[in-house]
Amino acid sequence: MNEQQYQTWFTPIKFKSYDVEAKELTISTPSQFFYEYLEEHYRKIIHLTIYRIFGENVRLVYLAEVVK
Repeated sequence: MNEQQYQTWFTPIKFKSYDVEAKELTISTPSQFFYEYLEEHYRKIIHLTIYRIFGENVRLVYLAEVVK
């Protein structure tokens, strides 16, 4: 991944919460299209990173927060 890709697709992501008991990580994205694109193109790196930080069996939840 190059710097422009990182700036475009990862900088806008915001951490919302992590539920330890439920093993659920919630992040916000600017739109539904945005998170669909992330899942289609960067799913492997996202889930590998989550595994490295939070451990296995963590569920990722996207929250599309559209700014008007």
